[in-house]
Amino acid sequence: MTPEEDLRYIDQVLNGNVQAYRHLVDAYRDIAFTIALKLMRHYADAEEVVQLGFLKAYEQLYTFKGQAKFSTWLYTIMYRTALEQLRKRSITSGRLEVLNDQVEIAAGSENPMYAKDRQFFVRQAIDQLPKMEGLIITLFYLNENSIEEIREITGLSTANIKVKLFRARKTLKKILENTLPDAQQILKG
Repeated sequence: MTPEEDLRYIDQVLNGNVQAYRHLVDAYRDIAFTIALKLMRHYADAEEVVQLGFLKAYEQLYTFKGQAKFSTWLYTIMYRTALEQLRKRSITSGRLEVLNDQVEIAAGSENPMYAKDRQFFVRQAIDQLPKMEGLIITLFYLNENSIEEIREITGLSTANIKVKLFRARKTLKKILENTLPDAQQILKG
């Protein structure tokens, strides 16, 4: 969704058209869920965070001033909601969950089955990263957020984000070298 469309729907919601919020939810729920899942590590907990996050965003929609992208503002709410839930529940789980099948990893392969297998292994490898590194990799590569947007979402410094990206790529490389023959090609960049 374009920033102009976001603003149009936000204006509609603020002017009493509650149904317009559905367009915003539909546009951003997949990545919101991915953010929540990266931190919560459990499907049901991630769903709860997304519901709470969208509710908080709706209640605070009047505070959105358009200085950043709506998606950045929303993902910040999702991130903080997930952290709140983690603090409340003291969840420490190592269980792996596979990301939503709609997540695509950019890697060229002529064989669609091999590409799907590669996506599975990359998603599984990302799930093995520490929570914050997995989230940053997801935001940067899969959602294509800039370092500045990730800084706004997480509150981490630019330098810290770059260090975590470096460490995450290094760890992913080690994990993937054991499972994929073309791991070097995937991790270039």
